[in-house]
Amino acid sequence: SLPGGQVEVEAEREKVLGNLRYVFDKWSDGSAENPRTLNLRTNTELVALYKVQYYVKVDAPGARVEGWYDAGITLNLPIQQEITTGDTRKIFTGWTGTGCPATGTLTVVGPVSCTAQYREEYRVVVEDPQGRLGGIYWTPVGTAFTMKTPLIVELSPDARLKLLDAEGCKLETQGATAILVAERPARCRLRWQKEYRVVFTDQVTALYKEQWLAEGARVSLSAGPTARVEEGSATVPPVVERGQTRYVLRGWSCGGTTYSAQIAEVAVDKAMQCQPLWTKQYLVQVVVMYDGRDVARNYTWVDEGSTFTDSADRYKPPSNPLTPAVFADWTAGSATGRSPSISMTVENPLTIYIHYTTNYTPAAALGAVAAGGAVATTMYRLRKRQREEITVELEVRPYTGEETRVREEDKTKVRTEDTQRQDVSK
Repeated sequence: SLPGGQVEVEAEREKVLGNLRYVFDKWSDGSAENPRTLNLRTNTELVALYKVQYYVKVDAPGARVEGWYDAGITLNLPIQQEITTGDTRKIFTGWTGTGCPATGTLTVVGPVSCTAQYREEYRVVVEDPQGRLGGIYWTPVGTAFTMKTPLIVELSPDARLKLLDAEGCKLETQGATAILVAERPARCRLRWQKEYRVVFTDQVTALYKEQWLAEGARVSLSAGPTARVEEGSATVPPVVERGQTRYVLRGWSCGGTTYSAQIAEVAVDKAMQCQPLWTKQYLVQVVVMYDGRDVARNYTWVDEGSTFTDSADRYKPPSNPLTPAVFADWTAGSATGRSPSISMTVENPLTIYIHYTTNYTPAAALGAVAAGGAVATTMYRLRKRQREEITVELEVRPYTGEETRVREEDKTKVRTEDTQRQDVSK
């Protein structure tokens, strides 16, 4: 209690209890004077009223707050969610401390000590001309940027992309997978190679091989000792024989284009099939038979389906003029001909027999003349190896006995002349 009259009273202005403090606000009668003078005449109750304040400390870029704030007050905290500087940035991830806000505002209900947390990231730019992987990728500092992609990307059954390089980034491979790696800000430029399926095939040599060749590459096609396929090239023999059948290389077909030479080069601009072009030929044998004996053979390769023409006269065997060789006929399977001219369509291996026989008539005639004492001349032609012709004339006349009478007259004349020479000598 206080004595009556004028009395001066004063309340404690603040009381600090750690991060909590009480600050004099006013008296219970509404007066904010402190200290104040009272004129007491009666019993009076006067209470000092205090505001509760908490110490608030917020550390964040663009929202730094520190001091005592009344309990229940709401503070607006404009937190920057992202802070970008060149190829790096900071991403707000939350708070550490006590009494931290869940949103961008803070209602003070107790002591606050908060620090904004940011994750630092660096930027990796991937440039992909194919448009599959291009983009901007942010990666936390201290960790490596990685991106996986297949080494081979199928565009269609006959076309694909093959990853060759990633300029500006490290390129690692694991089996059929490529991994782009960067540990700092980077710009990765992917370099793809477009490839097409090229098939080399041939039924004659049983050749078959598939290759993936880069767009713009050159395919080399040629003739060589053996059939083989190497990277971007194919070789087959110029001639392949199968008994009495053979195949002669006349060119190539590749990508829908025909090449008429045994050597060709083709630019790869699409999927293609390459194969050799063959001319199928059959062996045609001409066998010369002379009086049933095999005396000569001639061999010729003829294209399938073409017409083989020849003449038996070319194969006439050498013979004696008095016993000449005479063409009889020719046979080939079921076909036969009496004319020396030969013409046949070749659909398979073919053997043609040309038959000659001996004509004994000139010799027989000469023998008959000799036996009859006749004077005879006959004409014959003798073919020499140089194919010259000699003509001998032999004329056959009937025997009349005239030659004998002539000879008898000659004998009488001789005897008469001898008698005359004897008379003169006497």
